[in-house]
Amino acid sequence: MMYKIPTELCDEIDYIKNSHVISIQCSNNIGESNLNNRIIINKLSGKQTYIFSLKEEVIHTDEILQDLIKTAKEKSLDFKILSSTSTEFEHTIHPLVSLTQWNGNAARNQINWDFDDTIVTFKKDTFDFAPTSNHREYKGILSVRKSNPTRNMFFNKDVKINDGIVRYANWSNFGNETSKLLKTKSKFPTFLELIEEYKNSLFSFIMETSEPYNDNDNTKTHHNSLSKKTILAFLSGTMPIVLGGNGYVKELTEMGFKVWNNDFGFSNADERDDYDKVGLDYFYECLNQVNTMTLNEAKKYWDTYKKDIQHNFDIVSTYVINNELNVFNK
Repeated sequence: MMYKIPTELCDEIDYIKNSHVISIQCSNNIGESNLNNRIIINKLSGKQTYIFSLKEEVIHTDEILQDLIKTAKEKSLDFKILSSTSTEFEHTIHPLVSLTQWNGNAARNQINWDFDDTIVTFKKDTFDFAPTSNHREYKGILSVRKSNPTRNMFFNKDVKINDGIVRYANWSNFGNETSKLLKTKSKFPTFLELIEEYKNSLFSFIMETSEPYNDNDNTKTHHNSLSKKTILAFLSGTMPIVLGGNGYVKELTEMGFKVWNNDFGFSNADERDDYDKVGLDYFYECLNQVNTMTLNEAKKYWDTYKKDIQHNFDIVSTYVINNELNVFNK
């Protein structure tokens, strides 16, 4: 690995190793979340350092975030907040260090909500390969699991990748699976099979959990989700083109990553005031521009960016599959 963790981030990792990790709540019931978080915090001593953790999720409601910070400050606690975001905010753990929450993390292997069939999400052995040297069969992959209105709107378009994989499972939310839907799960790959598809693809099109939003909604934190979707794109050696919340491309770039949105007509759309209205169209334009390339042209293009692809891999693998940085899932 050529990537070296900056000194200030090493200090933050040491802070985490010497802190107590406390799980917090952030549900749609704001009052209940605030009450439960206050009960937890008011039991803590000011003699320790703490990580308030919302692993694999983002704190989506500003009132919950501000109440959490206010309550902890009233107790004079020394604390940082862990969530799965690329967005920096008061008391946040740096987004790169936050990637360590995925180190040794367990996830469902099947497409359905079966928590009895779990695997290590990003196992070191699975990614023990040279990401810029293997043969790749597919021009690109766009594989989306869970249903939501934005994704429904996008897949109502003529979505295709020539010489690639396009898949929308349109899977229901937790608790809403029907027996009819469950009978179809064998049509979709397991997560381990999905990893192999990514490792065999040149481009990846990522529809993150966070989406383009109306910036006038002050009740939301607008923290961008950085989930296993984006992590897989980097670890598998693809060239990611991402659809996330406002400023997501910019935030990933500031973290040191290369994403390929603006190389294919995205035009910094995530920084526009009307991103909630035009984001899907710009993402679709990226896909269409990639489709103008033949498979051989895409392979040659991928070859020219091996340095960036390797650098993306080196950053993510340092935090996510380096066993020495498994600080949250031991």
